[in-house]
Amino acid sequence: MNTLQAQKTWAKKRFENPGAIALLGAVAAAIILFRQKYLFDTDPYLHLATAEYVANHGFPEQNPFIQIMGPQGFNYLSEKWLFIKLLTPIYKLPINDITGAKIIIAAVFGATILMLALILKELGSKPVFALTLFALPFQVLLKLRPEPLGILLTLSLILVLVKNTGNREKTLLSAAILLVHSQAHAFFAADILILIFYSALNRKPKLLFAFSLLAIAPAVNPYKTQWLTTLYYDTIPRMGFQNTSLAPTELSPAGAVETLLFFALFAYSLQAAKKWKSGDKILIYTVTGLFLITFAFTIRTISYSTAFLALTMGTAISRDHARFMPIFIASLAVVNLFATVFYPGLMMPGYSEDMQLEILGEISADETVLTQWDLSPYVIYYTGAKTVTAADNYYLWMHSKPLYKDYEDLLYGRKNTLEKFDFTVLYFDKRQFPTLSSKTDDYGLTLVAENEAFAAYKFSS
Repeated sequence: MNTLQAQKTWAKKRFENPGAIALLGAVAAAIILFRQKYLFDTDPYLHLATAEYVANHGFPEQNPFIQIMGPQGFNYLSEKWLFIKLLTPIYKLPINDITGAKIIIAAVFGATILMLALILKELGSKPVFALTLFALPFQVLLKLRPEPLGILLTLSLILVLVKNTGNREKTLLSAAILLVHSQAHAFFAADILILIFYSALNRKPKLLFAFSLLAIAPAVNPYKTQWLTTLYYDTIPRMGFQNTSLAPTELSPAGAVETLLFFALFAYSLQAAKKWKSGDKILIYTVTGLFLITFAFTIRTISYSTAFLALTMGTAISRDHARFMPIFIASLAVVNLFATVFYPGLMMPGYSEDMQLEILGEISADETVLTQWDLSPYVIYYTGAKTVTAADNYYLWMHSKPLYKDYEDLLYGRKNTLEKFDFTVLYFDKRQFPTLSSKTDDYGLTLVAENEAFAAYKFSS
């Protein structure tokens, strides 16, 4: 065998190795993350601040960073305490917490690629097609949030179900995954539906015994039965909050272009794999289709839709004898990946952190800050100050609908409702709320600091 043939054989073996493919994905994620100074998204800063608090003081009874809480028994930590706990080792290591967070994000992303590759291999497809994830908005998985961890656990459940093992092993592993996921994120409900559907599809009712382990979930949760209360408040009531003017965009319906693109790629996957007859195909394609439908109604499920669409596309490409679509998807993946590596701010825009820090440096830890929901994590993380509300304003909306209306009126400059809130500093994005910015003098506020984007005010003495 000559040198060229040996190199080709070596490369082929590597691309048939799920571990090597996962490592490639993790390295790509790390390169993207470390080319950016800050973390993508707002929530990670609240998660890091919470993890540091838990590392030093243990789990608090209520959110220690906000002034207004939701209903009795609602604690956002009770449904994601395990995710926060997994972040606490960062504060025991001699590294910057942002660096530690980026390492965790890259590791979870690599593990997600690994799960996709292992599932594809189990289904008779080539593991390398797990990299079709890069043709989709994979950037949504590069965030320090519970969702990427939840996706990893849901894909682990899929792997357990499609793997050729006995019912006892499937039941035990499924039970363990369900229990872990239930303590990391509310989306473990998807695992429940998947297991029920698989059990009915394959006529294996004994698999449903996996749910029995959830009986100990309140016992392992540091917040005990508050876990169930929080699960309720974070699902059904939140649907009403979605229609308010200050609800985060992730609760809004997906755009028409994104929805059409996702469904077009799904239609291609169905067509390319039409000759594949398997119960596993029915499971995976049905779950993907349901995630895409929920994505059309709320952007919040884009991460799950992206991961499962990558899975169906991977199974389809390996069975597609035509060359156009596989080449098109590969080209799309290369362009998407390189654009994100070299222009991360374009693909994953931040929140003007440098300009924020100019203002936040003037706010001390003993202040109480009234701000908009997407800026509160930065206030909490960088200043140590308490905020009036956080967590996408959902606390405030549940606490008091009239007070939430006062909050809307204030930010949109419709009415001076400052006396309704107990705070010392008002901090907001002038670009987003220009009317409020023009009325600060009328409201008796004195400028603390400002730049072209942000401003902080106090009451005139």
